[in-house]
Amino acid sequence: MPQLPKAYDPAAVESALYEDWRAAGLFHAEPDDDGEPFSIVIPPPNVTGSLHVGHALDNTIQDVIIRRARMQGRNAVWIPGTDHAGIATQNVVEKQLAAEGTDRHALGREAFLERVWEWKERSGGQILNQLEKLGASADWDREVFTFDGPRSEAVREVFVALYEQGLIYRGERLINWCVRCHTALSDIEVEHEDETGELARFVYPLADPDAVPDEVLATVDDDAAGLTRARSGEVGIEVATTRAETMLGDTAIAVHPDDERYAAVIGLEVRHPFQDRTFAVVADDYVDPDFGSGAVKITPAHDPNDLAIAERHDLDVIDIMDDTGVLTEVVGERFAGQDRLVARGSVKAALEAAGLLLRVDDHEHSIGHCSRCHTVIEPRLSLQWFVAMRQLADKAAAAVRDGRTVFVPASRTGPFLEWLDNLHDWCISRQIWWGHRIPAWYGPEGEIRVSRTDIDEEGWTQDEDVLDTWFSSQLWPFSVFGWP
Repeated sequence: MPQLPKAYDPAAVESALYEDWRAAGLFHAEPDDDGEPFSIVIPPPNVTGSLHVGHALDNTIQDVIIRRARMQGRNAVWIPGTDHAGIATQNVVEKQLAAEGTDRHALGREAFLERVWEWKERSGGQILNQLEKLGASADWDREVFTFDGPRSEAVREVFVALYEQGLIYRGERLINWCVRCHTALSDIEVEHEDETGELARFVYPLADPDAVPDEVLATVDDDAAGLTRARSGEVGIEVATTRAETMLGDTAIAVHPDDERYAAVIGLEVRHPFQDRTFAVVADDYVDPDFGSGAVKITPAHDPNDLAIAERHDLDVIDIMDDTGVLTEVVGERFAGQDRLVARGSVKAALEAAGLLLRVDDHEHSIGHCSRCHTVIEPRLSLQWFVAMRQLADKAAAAVRDGRTVFVPASRTGPFLEWLDNLHDWCISRQIWWGHRIPAWYGPEGEIRVSRTDIDEEGWTQDEDVLDTWFSSQLWPFSVFGWP
């Protein structure tokens, strides 16, 4: 009589049993099978990933639900698959190339994509293998991938359809930029962390102090005065910033229209200490007169609130850095060519030398980092593709408010509606190579054509960018069933 082992050995039992289940077709379903249809589409895990305890819990719950539906006689199917995970996957392969002493640009786009596909076929199935080890009763005959042929067709169809409806457009807007990955990021790809930074306070000198009434100049040294005298002896307006280098792109100072301290200088100009230009003091309701000096430096190309003020007052917009975070010649010879963080120190030193730096304080604030490489994100104005979200968000919110969509638990309804009500347009273009390439072509005269089929005409070139991974993931619940 065989002896029972002293300890349970899952490898000796579960693999063979699981293969028996699969061979018997116990997990497979067809649309015309008997029973009321019931489906679960697995939220596609990144092809680069491996299971953690959260995946185990989530997929176990899905497995329990789908098995129960089968036992109830329903025509139940659980669709497995993975996400191509654009930036994450590209980063993995780029690290491999770096270890070999090369990079994607040396390979070229086509060769690099071949390398990524090779990696995906060799290493990308780990997470699905782990799901099998958990005993997940998914219909493996229906395994799909966000970057396979049918899913790619769905992505192009939706892009073109939304473009034709005016819901996708190309334009210059402020976006999250990773200077290491060299791409735009969505808000969900930015991780905010509380850190101890700095707040540099300095003075912008008035361009023409004689334009200020004598009675106002007489109050400069009073604590309650709006104007400030710098160590240089110049009279001007105190401002503060956590990123001193951005002052090289300032194009205005904003004050509250009801702040009497600055009433006499609204419309006057201050002098930029390191560039041969001046800019105006404008009045805007956005400014909090009780915070700091009550005056705010405006850098439209590198701050969303500043850009909104610039649009209201028709201000100049100056992007001070390139894709790598290095300052360009627009800032002037003194600082051009410096990395943004190096320039931060250089600008403070220059302000100190000019007698305009008042002080630098420690400052606790939240800083956004790239979720892939943890580099500090740079808000910057950039030409990208966007989805116009307001019309879409309002429809989704209406479905909740009129009861067509119900949240369980109900406590999640409020946060969902608040999120929808405050959505801004979604930046969907990414400056990487692994992903669904944007189906837009540019003609020799600057024309733009968005097409369901490739355009192979002389003088026409396709957009180099690819779509945000989430653009394909959002289609997953119906693209896995063959749409369109």
